[in-house]
Formats: sequence, C-alpha cells, structure tokens
Amino acid sequence: MHLFLNDAEWINTTYQRSRREAMVETGLSEDNFAIICPFTVDNILDLDFYPNADQ
Repeated sequence: MHLFLNDAEWINTTYQRSRREAMVETGLSEDNFAIICPFTVDNILDLDFYPNADQ
C-alpha cells in the first residue's frame, strides 16, 4: 500500500478537494456530501467497490 494512504491528513485534504469539485460539477449543495471521507483505505483501493450499490 502506498505510504500516503496511511496519512489521515492527506486523505482528508484530497477528499475535501474532491468534495468541492463534486459540488461544482453536479451543482449540488454541500449538504449532499459527507464532511469527512466515509470510505476506508480498502474501499478506496478496491476497483470493484461502489458505495450503496445494493440500494
């Protein structure tokens, strides 16, 4: 596993940037996106992971 994936600060910074980009791209408000990354490192690295796929 890459060392930076064990760095909670890096994950948070990257997630916050992605969250802002998603709000701009979708036009959705920040209420639609979790404030803190809701995914584990294993989720992030799993190419077959798709959140809420069973809903």
